[in-house]
Amino acid sequence: MTDKHPILVYDTLTQREDFKLIKHISKTDNIIIDRTLIDTDLSKLSADISWLLGFTVGDGNYNKSNDDYRIEWSGHVNAIECFENVQRIINNDFGYDIKIYPKNKTKKDFSNIRACVFSKKIREHFLKLGLDYVTCENKTIPSSIFKESVQNKMAFISGLIDSDGCVDKTGVRIVIKSEKFSHTVQM
Repeated sequence: MTDKHPILVYDTLTQREDFKLIKHISKTDNIIIDRTLIDTDLSKLSADISWLLGFTVGDGNYNKSNDDYRIEWSGHVNAIECFENVQRIINNDFGYDIKIYPKNKTKKDFSNIRACVFSKKIREHFLKLGLDYVTCENKTIPSSIFKESVQNKMAFISGLIDSDGCVDKTGVRIVIKSEKFSHTVQM
């Protein structure tokens, strides 16, 4: 667009539509925009998938092997609601039924639980969203989250808090081993 390009406006004083050059547009003019041309939903993810990414960054484990597309979440039994949330999202968004079970049945340790799914489809989707194979020292926020709505960014942080954080009288705390990641979360 140049300064010689006419803009369609609605003049509130004359109550008429007219084309005007930018230099002639006044405070009483409203620029007319075809709303069908505007992508008002910048979010490409659901809040559920954003939360799942946050929870996976915190308590997830995924193998780099080409033939093993395992994604696993583990944590304390007190977090059962979060694991049921993982179960619901994986079922609703990807069509997989996953079970929640004790992390170590042989040692009769029922205080820790895990959920697991083997899915190339889900793993490749996570990779596409920026959830790379990294150790805890090198965790990062998946690149797709930076392009999301505030609601989805908050859902991601919520998943991260549900896995690696807590809320108490002093505020919100997230325990993260990666210094770079902790600075990114603060932004």
